[in-house]
Amino acid sequence: MNSISNTKGYILGGFLFGLLFPFFSWILDGVFFNGMTLGWDMVLRLHLNNPIHFVIDSAPFILASSFGTIGYYVDRLEENNLLYHSNIDKYNKENKAIVKRMRIANTVFPVIITLLLVIGFLLLQDFSSKEQNNIYLIKTGTNQRIISQKILYYGSKIPNTEADEKTKNIKSLRRSIKNLKEGHQNIIQQTNILGSKKYQAITLQNLFDSLEKSYHNVVTEGNRLLIPFSIKNTDSLNLKNHTAKTIRQLEINQEKFSSLMESLLVIYENESKVKAKRLKTIPFIVVVVIITFIISLAIFGIKPTINRVKQAFFDVEEINAKFLEKNKILQASEEELHINTQKLRSINKNLVITQKEIKQKQKLLIQAERMAKMGSFIWDLQIQTINYSDNLPYICRLEEDKIITPAIFQEIIHPDDFKTSQKDFFKATSTHTKDFFTEYRARPPYLAEMVEWKYYRAFAMINYNEKGKALQVVGTIQDVTEEIKQNQRVKSLFENAEKNKKHLEEAQQLAKIVSYDINTVSNSINWSDSFSGVFATNKHEIPTSLTDFRKWVEPLDLKRIEQKWTEAIESKTRFNEIYRLTTPTEKLIYIKEKGHPYFDEEGNLIGKRGTLQDITKSEIARINIEQKSKQIKYQNDSFVSSINYAQRIQSALLGGTSEIQNIFPNSFIFFVPKDIVSGDFYWYAEVDNRKIVVVADCTGHGVPGAFMSLLGTMLLNEIIEHRKITTPSHILEELQQEITDILKQKTTKNKDGMDISIAVVDEDIRVLEFAGARNPLVYIHKKQQENEEENMTVIKGDAISIGGRNKKVESNKYTNHVINLDDVEAFYLYSDGYQDQFGGENGTKFMSKSFRSLLYKTHSEKSMSHQRRALKTNLRDWMGRSQKQIDDICIIGITV
Repeated sequence: MNSISNTKGYILGGFLFGLLFPFFSWILDGVFFNGMTLGWDMVLRLHLNNPIHFVIDSAPFILASSFGTIGYYVDRLEENNLLYHSNIDKYNKENKAIVKRMRIANTVFPVIITLLLVIGFLLLQDFSSKEQNNIYLIKTGTNQRIISQKILYYGSKIPNTEADEKTKNIKSLRRSIKNLKEGHQNIIQQTNILGSKKYQAITLQNLFDSLEKSYHNVVTEGNRLLIPFSIKNTDSLNLKNHTAKTIRQLEINQEKFSSLMESLLVIYENESKVKAKRLKTIPFIVVVVIITFIISLAIFGIKPTINRVKQAFFDVEEINAKFLEKNKILQASEEELHINTQKLRSINKNLVITQKEIKQKQKLLIQAERMAKMGSFIWDLQIQTINYSDNLPYICRLEEDKIITPAIFQEIIHPDDFKTSQKDFFKATSTHTKDFFTEYRARPPYLAEMVEWKYYRAFAMINYNEKGKALQVVGTIQDVTEEIKQNQRVKSLFENAEKNKKHLEEAQQLAKIVSYDINTVSNSINWSDSFSGVFATNKHEIPTSLTDFRKWVEPLDLKRIEQKWTEAIESKTRFNEIYRLTTPTEKLIYIKEKGHPYFDEEGNLIGKRGTLQDITKSEIARINIEQKSKQIKYQNDSFVSSINYAQRIQSALLGGTSEIQNIFPNSFIFFVPKDIVSGDFYWYAEVDNRKIVVVADCTGHGVPGAFMSLLGTMLLNEIIEHRKITTPSHILEELQQEITDILKQKTTKNKDGMDISIAVVDEDIRVLEFAGARNPLVYIHKKQQENEEENMTVIKGDAISIGGRNKKVESNKYTNHVINLDDVEAFYLYSDGYQDQFGGENGTKFMSKSFRSLLYKTHSEKSMSHQRRALKTNLRDWMGRSQKQIDDICIIGITV
């Protein structure tokens, strides 16, 4: 510490001493020259306006380095004196002289630099002040020219304007005269005469004399122009003559004033340019002088002094060479030991830091591997050992204490996949392929009877020696079971979609329905595949444009159809009409078309979509027997309605789940089909102020159940909306009769049917009616009781399904239950899909009791949508990842 005490002290002293110079320059330039307020804002502005301050700011660092140099050599001299005390008497006097000269040189050095900086600063300040004065005069002179033009402008407008406008012009004229006077006073106060050349000063003085006279003339004429307008009852003719004369005189004086001001500005601009050049030159001259001084001082002053000090050190070293030679080995050993110790400390420090970084990176890597279900490994092919990450045993589902070896993979990998992977690996090594990729199934032996195979993907790089022999395999293994299963599910969905598409096409073919999509921009039509079969035409006869198709329409019907389409487009409603077509085979066909227009975001028509249905037989039958029987008409309408509904299978089997809120505002529908289409269905409507809601579970699910649900929906439309039957038990009995008749269950072995529950809310008489076929109704009381069982009531449906009856129950009726609506807070209709779903830890059914308890616990008076989300969340948690949905699910909840 003692060996560098002088160096630190000298550096600190030089730095503190150097701080006086920038502080002095800031106070001198900012406070005394420019009258600024002392502060950091003043310092910032000084540096922006006067770059010489940046040079002055370097004074603390220059002095600190200079003083530090002296301190360094003083420390070296004292160190030598301590080490070689026998030579103090000989070199003490010389060393003191060297230090004294260095102190004097380093003291004079900053003082001279400071004087040069101050001189340069004062010169720059003087030129800068004059330059600012000239800029102000140029700006003020330019404004004076503009103001004189405004005086002429407003003066010339006064005689030719109306009263209001004239008043504004008079005010503007007075304001302009006032501004001209103020500007002239500022010019007089800031006048700067060029004193370097006598003729320039004389010329400038003459210009000022002429300008003074022109200024007074402009002001006088402007004031004369205002005099008549301040006197009442002035003769208009005299006023006009006076004004015209004054304006002419004002125009002459203004032009003269502008010309003189222009000449004056030219002189000031030239003077400003000369000063600007000088202003740019002064900092450069100051910097050059300072640099020259520094270089000279370094060459002629500091360098000899430093050389003298060095020579003194060389003398000391020469005298003590013998001592150094004797202790050379010891010193070298000590120095080497010291260096090695320092290196060892540095290595240990870096090692600790590196170990911490490695641990952090390993922790992040482990987390990333767990998120990606991935583990890494290094397989040494020479000694058959495997180094692996902590996550690899976890994703391979091995025991915690199990050590991974090459042999263990043969135990856990599927035999077929192991042979394939081994074959691919041998092929890669024999062809010296570096990258290796394989997928396989695996599971540990101890879990063979408990869990299914998992899928894994391995990617590795094979390292070879110079002879091409495989030495090492570095790679990763990732659990891709979810990805593989997802791909399988997607593939299954596509296969089901293709099957359903075929079923839809067959249904359309049977129902004689053709769907279309018309592009009104290109006038083109896309038909469904059923077109050829329905209309008995060849592919080349199918119309490809709207114009071609209109040729098929009977002329008597064409105008009516076009008018109806126009109305549908204008009102943006659906199109529904019956008309006749003549096919290329001259066959007359009755067509029922249902369609709707669709528009772009700006409301422009871009196309039409809909269906054409061949109703020739039904239409001819209707025409022939329309007057004979209303019952036949009903049957025909039911048949047509059911067939028309088939065309909607391709877009949606059921209506939206949110439209029910138009009838029951606080309600929800939780509908989860098992497959793409569902055997469960729901139905709701409001007929004669009676609100009806239905939940049904048809025989089977998927496409067979969906066709049964289509039949059920059609019959409910017929029974409730057309026949106006709204009593739940009567609806079930009518539905039973229709299903039996349509499916001919009395004469065939057909046993298809449905379990169904129907609820009717009549707010006029405040009752809730219910009837069910093997499906219940659950309702929550308004008056809260002590426990769940007392506060919830379950009404079971009759134990007889719709359809598929045997002779014993063929004539059985359904029970109609009537409940006081004032005692009901909410009620629920549902199929058995939710309660029969397997899940949980033991893979058991959810059961009806647990389901009703869930309905009670998740019920909320404020929002039924909250309960729907709760049911969805509970179902997902119950099924987990291992269970699949076994049946369609349909639940309707309504708060009344």
